[in-house]
Amino acid sequence: MYVNSPEEREIAKNCVAFCSALRRVEQQLRSEENSDAIIDGVLQATAEFYGASRASIVEADWELGVGIITHEWCADGVEHQKDIQT
Repeated sequence: MYVNSPEEREIAKNCVAFCSALRRVEQQLRSEENSDAIIDGVLQATAEFYGASRASIVEADWELGVGIITHEWCADGVEHQKDIQT
C-alpha cells in the first residue's frame, strides 16, 4: 500500500495497531467459553487500546429514558458504576 501524506501514514499506522489489538484479543479469548468473561475481556482490551480507565455496555430504554450498565471494566482505582441507572 502506497501512502502519500502524513495523515494517510497516521491512518495506516492506526489501522495496523487496531488490527494487532483485535488479533491479541481473539487469541486471548479464543478458548474462553464464559460469555461474561469474553465480554469483560473485550471491554478491557477496548479501554486499554484507547487509553480509557473504563469501558461499559449500557442497555438503554429510550422510551423510559433510562440506561443500565450491563457490563463494565474499570482500571485499578476506578469505581465501578455498574447497575447505576442513568
